[in-house]
Amino acid sequence: MSIKNQRAAARKSTEMLYIFATVFLPSLNEYQKKIKGKIKQTDTVKFNGEFHVDIDNIEKDAIIEALTKEKNGLTDILNQLEYFSACLVHGVADEEMVFSPIATTFCDFIEREHLLISIHRSKSDSSTNYYNNMLKLYKIWSHRIQESDIKKKQDSLNQKLSDLGVKDEVKPIGF
Repeated sequence: MSIKNQRAAARKSTEMLYIFATVFLPSLNEYQKKIKGKIKQTDTVKFNGEFHVDIDNIEKDAIIEALTKEKNGLTDILNQLEYFSACLVHGVADEEMVFSPIATTFCDFIEREHLLISIHRSKSDSSTNYYNNMLKLYKIWSHRIQESDIKKKQDSLNQKLSDLGVKDEVKPIGF
């Protein structure tokens, strides 16, 4: 990649971080204020990472919760994230540069709001699946976060093993 392209990607990455901070986060805060007290946070539809649900088998309370969230701005926020994600997954901006500051917030939000995402995707035909870019970015980042967590645990275990010190070995006769 040429220096000029790297600079353009870096510039776009900082622009994406700015958009996340000035558009997404305020929208999220406003949305959370709106739904506070309006929903009882049912957890009947567990997150499974598939982003498809059988709408006929969802409990009434979960449907009411999803519709309340939709009515209070969740779809607008999801659309903002789809635009944001498209820039990253198609290389307009450097997703690795943007990862560290926002990946955890992004992934937590997707997991928390998976029901409405799944409903939208389940009611569309496969050629117009909603939120493809957002979910592609979610999968990239959630896997990277999991990998990082596993490596941290591995490093911690390796340190504990190292702290135990070298064991004295009793060698068999003749060695």
